[in-house]
Amino acid sequence: MPGATTLSYLGPSFDPSLGDTGDLLSMLGGLFGGNGGGKPAPSGGMGASLGNLGGAALATSLGMPSLAPLASGLGGALGGLAEQGIAALTRPKPKPPKRRKPNANDQKILAEGRAMAQRTGIQAYAQDAVLRVQRPADYKRLRAAGKLPSQIAERQRAAQQSPTPPRTTLAPAAPRLNFGQFSQGAAPAPTTAPAPPEQRPNFAPLFEGLDAADRAHLELAIQEGRGAETWRQIQAARSAQPATSPAATFAPDEPPPMPELDGYSETSGPPDARPRPRKHLAILPLQQGQLEGVLRGVPALQKLDKRLLRLLAGRSSVARDVAGVDPSSGVYHAAPGETAYGIAKKLTGSPDRVAELVAANPGNQGPVWQLPPGWLMFERDTAAPATTGRRYTVLQNDTPYGIAKKLGALPVRLKWWSELKAANPHKPTKDNGGNWESLYAGEEIGIPDEWAASPSIPNLNGTPPAPPSPIPSTGPGLPAPGQTGTMDPGVYLQAQALLALWAKQNPGACVPGDFGLNPTDFTGTVTPRTSMALASFQAWWNKARPSSPLRADGVLDELTYRALFTVTAAQVPTPAPTPEQPKPAPIPTPTLPGLPPFSDWLGKVLGGSLPIPPANQPQPAPTPTPQIPVPQLPQQIPPWLEGWPKGTVPNAIPAPQVPPQLPSLPVPPLPSPPFVPTTQPTPKDDGSAVPFLTMLGAGLF
Repeated sequence: MPGATTLSYLGPSFDPSLGDTGDLLSMLGGLFGGNGGGKPAPSGGMGASLGNLGGAALATSLGMPSLAPLASGLGGALGGLAEQGIAALTRPKPKPPKRRKPNANDQKILAEGRAMAQRTGIQAYAQDAVLRVQRPADYKRLRAAGKLPSQIAERQRAAQQSPTPPRTTLAPAAPRLNFGQFSQGAAPAPTTAPAPPEQRPNFAPLFEGLDAADRAHLELAIQEGRGAETWRQIQAARSAQPATSPAATFAPDEPPPMPELDGYSETSGPPDARPRPRKHLAILPLQQGQLEGVLRGVPALQKLDKRLLRLLAGRSSVARDVAGVDPSSGVYHAAPGETAYGIAKKLTGSPDRVAELVAANPGNQGPVWQLPPGWLMFERDTAAPATTGRRYTVLQNDTPYGIAKKLGALPVRLKWWSELKAANPHKPTKDNGGNWESLYAGEEIGIPDEWAASPSIPNLNGTPPAPPSPIPSTGPGLPAPGQTGTMDPGVYLQAQALLALWAKQNPGACVPGDFGLNPTDFTGTVTPRTSMALASFQAWWNKARPSSPLRADGVLDELTYRALFTVTAAQVPTPAPTPEQPKPAPIPTPTLPGLPPFSDWLGKVLGGSLPIPPANQPQPAPTPTPQIPVPQLPQQIPPWLEGWPKGTVPNAIPAPQVPPQLPSLPVPPLPSPPFVPTTQPTPKDDGSAVPFLTMLGAGLF
C-alpha cells in the first residue's frame, strides 16, 4: 500500500517470504484474539497469556524479532506452570464431612447393637448400628438387598452349623403298566394292601362314674391336650370327698349346677404384679331427662359452673379401668407398651388430657407416672367388715363352683351359691346375680360359716372376727398410706346433688333440713353437713327397707350410693312437652322524628328497642296454664344462663341491672321521647321454664 509505514527490523538475512514477523502490534492482536501475523490466538489461562506476551516482548526488546514466536511459546508454557503452582498453593483444603452428634435415639440404637453383638458373638450387629446411625440411606438399601454385615454373618453361621444333608437316593421307579393287556380283561388287583384306618383311642372308660360337671370338665381337658392330668385330679377329688347317701338329691327348684351352663366357668385372671385398688366406685351417668329433673328439683344447682354440671352428670373424667393405680402413693404403673395417650384415655375417658399427665411428669420415660390432681379420688376401704370366720385366698383358675366343690360344699349344700354371695356382700355380681363380676388370683373371699370345716381353711381364732373400731376418715381426697380404694371425681358431687333432691322430696327426713338450698353444699368433697345428710338418709332407708340395710355411719360406700341413686334420679319423671303458645302479631315500633329506623340488633346494642307508647302496648292474651306434675322454676331466668343452650358460657356473672356494653362499638346517646309510666300487667306463670331446662340439658349433652 503506497504511503504506508511499516515498523520492522530489516536485517541482512531478512526473507520477505516469511512475512512481517517483527510486527509487535500484530503479535498483541494475535495474543488477545486477533489474526495478526496469520497466527491463531493462543489458548490457555491468564498465566499462559501473560507468559506469551512477556516472551514476545523480551525477544523484540533484545533485537531478535525472529525468535519472538519461540519466546512467546516458551513464556506461555512457563506462565501456565506458574499459574498451576500458584493455584495449587492457594486452593483451600477440602474439609472432612462433619459427623453429626448422635442423639438419644441414636445412642439407644448403638447400645442395642453392642448388646446384640455381645449376646450373639457377632460383631456385625454393632457395625449395623453404626451404619444405621451414620448412613441411614445406605443402611436401608443394604437391608432391603439382604447385604447387611449381620445378615451376611448370620448366613455364614447357618451354613457352618448346618450338617451336611444326607445324600438322598431316588426310589426305584414303578414299573410301567401295559394298558394293552387290560383291553380284553379286568384290571389286576393292587400289589400292596391299603393302609389300615387310623384307630382313635377309646375314652369311654374314663367317663364311667363321673357326674355331668366332671364329664364336661374332662371332655374339655381332653380337647386341650391335658386329659390325663385332669382325670387324675378328678379321681383325687372324688376319693377325698365324703360319701353321700343316695337320698341326697338336688331340690327341684335348684337343678344341679353346671359350670358351662350356669355361668360359673369364668376362671380367675392371671396374677398381675402391678398394684390395684381394692375397689373402685364408678359414677352412674345421668340421662338428659334425669339431669333436667335434678336441676328442676334443686334450683341451687343452676348456679354451678357448666364444667361441674358435666362432672355431676358423669360426662367427663370417667375412668375405664384402674388396674395399675396405687392409691397409697397416687402413681400409675403402666403396662408394657402403654403410652401417655392410652393412660389418659384409660383413667379419664379423654385422650385430650394427656397434656396434664405430661405436665405432672416432666421428662418421664419410665413406666411409673404421677397422676395429675383431679383425675381420681382416693379413699379408705369402706367395705363392710367380714361377717364370716374363715377366709379363702383365690388361686389361679379358681371359679366359684370349683371353690365350693373343693371345700366340700357340693353336693351337700343345695344353696351354696346364695350362701357364698351372702358371705361376700361387697363383691358386685352380674347376670342377674348369677356370677361375680371379677375374681382375681390372690384375692381373699369369705367362706360361709354354714359350710363344713375344711383343714385347708382354719377358723380365725375359732370365732368370727369382731367388727373393727371405726377409723376417722377424712373421706375421698388425696392419696395417703391409708387409702386403698378409688372413685371417679364426680361421684361425691353427684351424691350431694341427689341428697339435696331427696331432702326436698322427703321434708323433715334430712338433717340438716336446709341441705342443698345453698350452692356451698355442692363441693364434691366430704363436709360435716354432707356426712350428717348421708347418715340421715341411711337411717331413713334402714327404717323403710329393713331387709336390705345400709351402714349408718354417714360414709358413702357403693351400696349407699346406689340406694341414693335408686330413690332419686331413677324416679325422676320425664317432663311433659309444653304446647306451643300463639305468638301475637308484631307491632311496628315508632321511630323518632327526623331519624331513620334502625335494625333490631342495633336496638339490642343500645340496651333494647325504643319504648312503645302506652296506646300501642300489646296486651298479653290469657292462656291456659299447662298442668305439669313437676315443680316449676321461677319465671325470672338468671341472665348468665341464657348462653348455655347455644354452647357459650360467660366468664363471669354480670351484675344485676347492668345493660350490655360493647367497647368496640361506641354509639352516641340518642334522645328519647317523653315516656309516660304505665302499670304493666304481670304475666302468669305459663311453665316456660320447662323448655328452657330442656334446652339446658341438650346443651350439656
